[in-house]
Amino acid sequence: PAQVAEEETDMEDWEIIRDTLLTFPGEERSDVQQAEHCISRQAFVQRWIKGSKKDLLDSAHKLLKHCTWRHEYKLESVASEDWSEFDSRGELFVSGIDKGGRPSCTWRVSLHEASFASPE
Repeated sequence: PAQVAEEETDMEDWEIIRDTLLTFPGEERSDVQQAEHCISRQAFVQRWIKGSKKDLLDSAHKLLKHCTWRHEYKLESVASEDWSEFDSRGELFVSGIDKGGRPSCTWRVSLHEASFASPE
């Protein structure tokens, strides 16, 4: 992002970042739109602000790069992939839920054999 609005406003920092990214006119716009469900969550955006020591421009830039990464590595489709092959070897399994009620997985890397996995 070329600039993040820094004028006097009643908006919170995370809302400024959210709105800046959601209206971003650059070539990464489609990447941002695909990650809108993340960018619209206050806790998600605040992690980026905290990680950038409250530098809003740096936060927006890093979050934009993250959106591009999510698109490039097709992160949105991970949940719909078939993981049963890894589950059958005891390599990956759902191990419970986190404090937010979301399922958490454990991947036992020591059991992973690259020869079993396809590059896709």
